[in-house]
Amino acid sequence: MYCIYCCHKTMTTNTRSTKSRTATWRRKKCYNCSQTWTTLETTDLSKVFSVKDQLGNLKPFSRDKLYISVYESLKHRKTAVSDATALLDTIIFKVLRKNLDSVISSSDILILTADTLERFDSYSAAHYRAYRQST
Repeated sequence: MYCIYCCHKTMTTNTRSTKSRTATWRRKKCYNCSQTWTTLETTDLSKVFSVKDQLGNLKPFSRDKLYISVYESLKHRKTAVSDATALLDTIIFKVLRKNLDSVISSSDILILTADTLERFDSYSAAHYRAYRQST
């Protein structure tokens, strides 16, 4: 990687996995200007996984689409953004752990998401189930 300040080569001084193991945290340092910064590296799941809908069509996995549906269910909470972000990491970890194949059923995603929301906030889970069954 090249320095975001001076465009020279950098070194990684520290690397850690996140708790959910869906991302890697790295501390970078520039050889030239000695600036340091942090990166958070995640896998582009849309290139790795496909979602099979109820009609059998395959679509790329969309982290953003899942985030929006979780956020919409949590809108009544003051901390909806941070809650949705944390829950999304948990849901994706569960989806990845459950499916070793590159194709994920949309119904599996719905069940895992609803179950995760149920453990966190039953009102949000009920909202999620009602909204997702209608679409």
